[in-house]
Amino acid sequence: MSLAALDALKNLPTEFIEPLHISQRQNIVDSFARLDFLTEGTKQPKLFQLKCLMSLLASRHVVVRAATGAGKTLAMILPLLLSPNKIAITVNEFVQYGIPSIAINHDTPHDKTLWNVFARQSTEATVVNCPCQKFGWLMIV
Repeated sequence: MSLAALDALKNLPTEFIEPLHISQRQNIVDSFARLDFLTEGTKQPKLFQLKCLMSLLASRHVVVRAATGAGKTLAMILPLLLSPNKIAITVNEFVQYGIPSIAINHDTPHDKTLWNVFARQSTEATVVNCPCQKFGWLMIV
């Protein structure tokens, strides 16, 4: 891991880290390591993104309201970085993070090629409703 990632990991608030089980702490470390690798040391998860990660991994619904550019999208994809066997159905593609994804738009329901490819996948799917660009919200169901 880069020095920036190690420093950010080391400086996480104690009140966030202490109540976590060992497996949850490992997920935090793994998310730092994976993101650090994929972004070549340029990004580290923020605290709100890690809180989202913990909720999503516990199968809880998450609603985040934050300004454009604050990191809502990364909050949503952190669990996917830890689960390479899943595919994301989203309004954005996340190929730059190495996550298989399908961008949803007005053509999606009628794209038979796309749905045939999706039907052949032997992966789980995460369904995301993300009107982030317009309203600054992220909702994961």
